Amino acid sequence: MRSVCLIVEWENANSFPSEAASANVERLAGQVAGTAGRSNARFLIIVVYDPEMSSAVGAERLCDRLSANHGHVIDVRPLALRGGGYVGQKVAGIHAEPAEIYVFADCDCNYADDWFDAILAPLLSGEADYAYGRNIMDTSTVWGCAAAVYWFYPLESDVPDGPREPFFSNLALTRTAYARYPFLRDPGDREACAMWSSTVKQVPLRGKRLLVKVLHPPPAVAFGDLARHAMTYGRIDDALASARGRSRVGRIRLATSRLFWRLVRIPARLVLVGRIGRAGPTQRLAMAGLSVLYVVTTTLSQLGWALAATHRKPTPDPDANRLTTPQN
Repeated sequence: MRSVCLIVEWENANSFPSEAASANVERLAGQVAGTAGRSNARFLIIVVYDPEMSSAVGAERLCDRLSANHGHVIDVRPLALRGGGYVGQKVAGIHAEPAEIYVFADCDCNYADDWFDAILAPLLSGEADYAYGRNIMDTSTVWGCAAAVYWFYPLESDVPDGPREPFFSNLALTRTAYARYPFLRDPGDREACAMWSSTVKQVPLRGKRLLVKVLHPPPAVAFGDLARHAMTYGRIDDALASARGRSRVGRIRLATSRLFWRLVRIPARLVLVGRIGRAGPTQRLAMAGLSVLYVVTTTLSQLGWALAATHRKPTPDPDANRLTTPQN
């Protein structure tokens, strides 16, 4: 019998309302249960959490509810991992279950109703070794509208074909494909994620880019959060440039040119996003200010990271080769 494992990271629940994260995962579990009811495959959900974080109790209670509601068709398992981080939680989930297919989801994303079936289909049919969708920014608040202006998640109407990079929050991967090209564990969770997704197409794996939408919340609820996100994603941008073979000087030049083009891009994006979000003058002014702040902070982070970091070759998951052994 074929086995499919949905790995849900709980790391983001520490900076996202735990109740909302639970609701997202419960909706997703409903999708998995529906698929399981129509299939003869074995389905498992693993929720990976840090037991030392305040959100740990929420993860354990969530798994109890999922087992009570869907235990007749899917297995549900909490997995405690101290200090695993964003990518570490996904890697731990992979090694906790030798499934044939792994599907990855983030607890702070709202997945479209057909997401699970759609992203799983190319792998079940043998058409692809991995499949990924696109992430769309939630523009229901002024923070979300500003994020659509300054952040890298596109509006659906702005980039209809979606991002060209796989995001770990919106990805399915076969066990054999992971063994051939495992997730990177160094230089850091988010940077390693960016490097992996930037170079996966250089590996002889068959990928499938889908129009599967994931609604992502705004990255900030206060100026402190905004600055932290800007610094983080500045490092991610620099990691992407490094993965594509740019030198330190080349990465500095790229960061400088990005600053100019992102600032130039803000007015046009502001008009588009403001129209879609029906933003008033005060909201548009706030969106413009937040966008400029984010772009400048991101660029400074990129420049600092390019100057300080050599981006040595990342270390792949050292235990991935054991996944090539046959399942029992």
